[in-house]
Amino acid sequence: MAKYHYSYLNRDYNEDVLNSWGSAGLTETAKRLGYRFVLTSSTVTSGRTPSVSVSLRNDGFSAPYNSRPVQLVLTDGRRRITVPVKADADTWQPGRTITVGASLARVPAGHWSVALALPAPERSLAHDVDYAIQTANVGTWDARAGVNRLHQTVTVGRR
Repeated sequence: MAKYHYSYLNRDYNEDVLNSWGSAGLTETAKRLGYRFVLTSSTVTSGRTPSVSVSLRNDGFSAPYNSRPVQLVLTDGRRRITVPVKADADTWQPGRTITVGASLARVPAGHWSVALALPAPERSLAHDVDYAIQTANVGTWDARAGVNRLHQTVTVGRR
């Protein structure tokens, strides 16, 4: 199914074939239709040359259909800074692990919590959390902010 980038199955089409998969096969297939991003690791480098690197694996059968920006979102309790990442999630093919990252050299000094955001590309929807991509990981999604928390903190040193 990954070879053909399946994102949809018609449950009424050939029921004999679908029934032959059994309930476990149908459950697994349902989880993997479309894209399914899983955060596999993240690394932060603090200090004078701070940076963040995030690895994700696409366990789905397809990549997103539309362009999807990738951002790091940093918060310190008072401020929220968005750092664009030079990547587009619509290129993240099934079965592949992708590593993205960004320098935080232009971020103000402080201790920042780090999250990954995959918002809608349209300006009118970019801040609507209902259109943001949530990774398949348990305990990372912040539904209020529409970001995937990395549960890491980066310290940006004074310049």
